[in-house]
Amino acid sequence: MSGDRQVGVANQTLAQPLVVRAADTYGNPVPNVTVSWNTPTTCGSVAPATSTTNSSGIAQAQWTLGGSAAACTGGASAATPNARVTFTATVTGSAAGSLSAGNYSDQIGAIGAPTTLTASVIDATGNPVPGVTVMWTLSSGTGVFSAQSSLTDVAGQAVVSFTPGTVAG
Repeated sequence: MSGDRQVGVANQTLAQPLVVRAADTYGNPVPNVTVSWNTPTTCGSVAPATSTTNSSGIAQAQWTLGGSAAACTGGASAATPNARVTFTATVTGSAAGSLSAGNYSDQIGAIGAPTTLTASVIDATGNPVPGVTVMWTLSSGTGVFSAQSSLTDVAGQAVVSFTPGTVAG
């Protein structure tokens, strides 16, 4: 019913529970069905491991994500009726731990020729952190950035175009 395709932070519980509904061939709810929840251990854990559908045929569980950034697949299954449902989640890094100079450390460019600069943001365990604003500034020299800031993508990468000024140095 719900909880599929969520994005969450490593080692945290997803915002929405995983919810399934057991129904008969006529769409009527089926109570007292045992639902088993599972996910690969690298993708965290689901609790409880089993639950029973209520009078509306609904059962739910919470997915706590694993510690590494990944695309994960988990599921719910019931023996009677023989059914399986798949849930997916994307694990992202936690709070930004460090910023590294992607491809622009000690880079040499031609006067007036634009170049692409990349910065990487990772958390304390090395996972990429999306959605972080990276501010672009010059510490010396002249030139123009295409933007004063850019957001990191799902790979933790922020990108900007830089055009060096008209004076060498």
